Amino acid sequence: MARRSTGRTPELQPNKYGATPKGNTFRFVRQFLDNQIEPSFTKLYDENFDEKLKLALRNYLIISLVSTMEYFFRNEARRIVDKYDKDIRPLFPGQILPIPISSLDQLIREKSITKGNIVASSFNFVSLDDINKLFSRLLELDFFDYVRKL
Repeated sequence: MARRSTGRTPELQPNKYGATPKGNTFRFVRQFLDNQIEPSFTKLYDENFDEKLKLALRNYLIISLVSTMEYFFRNEARRIVDKYDKDIRPLFPGQILPIPISSLDQLIREKSITKGNIVASSFNFVSLDDINKLFSRLLELDFFDYVRKL
């Protein structure tokens, strides 16, 4: 069952990496959730809404939520690495960067090669396990344990 929104942003305690609801990425995701996701969930509970449309809406929601999660974590990884000048060597065993050539070409064209962009281009932000491993290393804490305690 979907969690109903209370209509307010939850209170988060900041940590040393600024994990508070602020910044462009958070605002974009929050606006998307408020304007797209919440109204879609409301329609799913509408008894008068066509069942075939509900199925299509469920599929849309799954894809949208996964994409939103990927967008958020990719941008937060980039922000944390660049803003706090994090050492990324521990993230790449054997000191090899597994960045796709297409991503590298784009970063070079945009003149935006930063450590944060390299990290954002090198990791899978769809897998919860990969997200936990990356952010646990970056933040030097058990990331999912921290999130559970919020």
